[in-house]
Amino acid sequence: MTEEGKRFQERCIAILNEIDTAVATGTGDRHKITGHIRISAPPSVTSAILSPQVSGFMRRYPEITLDFFVTSALPDIVRHRIDAAIVLREWPGVKMASRKLGSMNRVLCASPAYLAEHGTPLRLAELSQHNCIQSLLSGDPEPWIAITKGKRRNIAVGTVLCSDNGDFIRQACISGVGIANLYEFHAKADLEAGRLVRLMPEKDLEKVGLYAIFPHKDLVSGGTLAFLDFMQMRLPGNS
Repeated sequence: MTEEGKRFQERCIAILNEIDTAVATGTGDRHKITGHIRISAPPSVTSAILSPQVSGFMRRYPEITLDFFVTSALPDIVRHRIDAAIVLREWPGVKMASRKLGSMNRVLCASPAYLAEHGTPLRLAELSQHNCIQSLLSGDPEPWIAITKGKRRNIAVGTVLCSDNGDFIRQACISGVGIANLYEFHAKADLEAGRLVRLMPEKDLEKVGLYAIFPHKDLVSGGTLAFLDFMQMRLPGNS
């Protein structure tokens, strides 16, 4: 099949899925939504939010099959036939259609061992004198942003390690490498278990949006919408 033929086939399949969805919704039987969907998401979102819920989704929608791609980067969603790419960003940053699923809180964290050796910073200005672990966004260190009286300001940090993988950053933080600016949902279990300590909880850090990006705004399948609706209801703060 030619590439043009494949694209035509995909459009036909999407339209048929929409018809199935309309019928299922009209009869009140959304559980009968069928189809095959392909989703991508970052490792931290996958491990902390999506993976624990996927069995519930598949029980609720047994006629839907799922391919799941775990990646820190935004994939080529047209080339790889991704139905929805879930990303953590201040804004989607792409020209394709998107849907905001929620806003994720961030927390400053360090291990008890790191704090015992280096001391506990009490002011944001002190972070420039500490070992800090930053995430990479499009190859560059992602800035740490504080909200003070409604205004954004960059926090100067003493960076010693960068990574584009949230799980790597969290583990490095637990092992005592330095201070990290983690998503609250990603650090929650470690904070509760005492593996990490939250720093300066009174400070307001900028939240980051969780978005779903689609290749075609008018051809989002019923299965994709069902997946996003199901997961959005179970996000921290939405349930």
